[in-house]
Amino acid sequence: LDQVLMRHGDQLRVPSASERKVYLMGEVGSASAIPMVNGHMTLVQALAEAKGVDRMSAAGEAIYVIRFAD
Repeated sequence: LDQVLMRHGDQLRVPSASERKVYLMGEVGSASAIPMVNGHMTLVQALAEAKGVDRMSAAGEAIYVIRFAD
């Protein structure tokens, strides 16, 4: 990618950190992609946005946070 040249009419979009999302899946009330506010979100905030964990089927001790470094 360091050798790609821009041409007339090309557009370059660099998303801001505030556009990042947290993806919740599995045994949550509502699996979804939730945008972070100002690039930050706690686990509690994310779970609250996803309507919490499913109390009938979720194993609270088996919640995983996976982070990808930029």
